[in-house]
Amino acid sequence: MFYILHGADFLKRNQKVLHLVETLLSKKPETLLVKIDAGEINSRGLDEFIGGQGLFEQKLIVVLNGFIDNKERREEILEKAEALASSENIFITNDEEISPKIILELGEHAQKIQEFSIKSGVINKFNVFALGDSIGTRDRMGAWVNFLKSVEYGAEAEEIHGIVLWQLKSIALAKSAQGDSDKLKKAGVSPFVAGKAIRYSKNYTESELKKSMSNLVTLYHDSHRGILELGSGLEKFILETV
Repeated sequence: MFYILHGADFLKRNQKVLHLVETLLSKKPETLLVKIDAGEINSRGLDEFIGGQGLFEQKLIVVLNGFIDNKERREEILEKAEALASSENIFITNDEEISPKIILELGEHAQKIQEFSIKSGVINKFNVFALGDSIGTRDRMGAWVNFLKSVEYGAEAEEIHGIVLWQLKSIALAKSAQGDSDKLKKAGVSPFVAGKAIRYSKNYTESELKKSMSNLVTLYHDSHRGILELGSGLEKFILETV
C-alpha cells in the first residue's frame, strides 16, 4: 500500500503523517514503524523493505521523508512505485513539493495522494514553551508535534535545545529537592515553574534526567563540530527519550 503526502504546509503535512501512522497502528498494533530520510538508505535496502524480507519479520509501516524531493530517490520511487503499491508493507512518502507530472506518474499506483498547501495571508503563532510541558508530562507524540510546530513557526534549533534542557534541569532540581518548593525558591526557581517541575518530577528517575541532560549537552557540542545537524538530533532525542 502506498500513500503520498506533500505540500508546503510542513505542520499540517506532518500532523497528517502522524495521524495516518497512529490509525494504521491501531488497526494492526503488531506492525513495526520505520522512519527513513532520503539520505539514509541505499537501493538494496529499499528493496528489502518492499519485500518484507531480510532483517524484518513483522509487517512494516515505512515513512519515507524527502524521497520525492530528492532527485536520486525520486527516480527510485518512480521505478518501484508499482512494487510499493503491491507490497504487503505500507509506504508513506512525505515531501514538500511534487510536480504535477510526477503526481500523474505516481497517481495510478498510490492508495491516496493528499496535498497540504499554505493559505495566503494566514499568520500562525506558537508558544514554543508548550514543547517543554509535553516533555514534562512525557507525552512523546505531543512533544514531537510541538517540536514540529516550533520549527514550522520559525524557532531556531538552539532556542528549542535551550528550552528542552531548561525543562529537564528544572525537573532535576525538583527531583533533588524532593518536591520541597522552599528549596526550589532558594535555588532561584519561580513558584510557577517550581509547581510544574514538582509535578513533572514524578515522571522521571534521577538517572533518566542525568542521562538526558548529558545527551543534550553532547548533542549541542556535536552539532557545533559539524558531526550532526542540531534540529534532526533534537527530533531524534525527543522520540527516543520522552
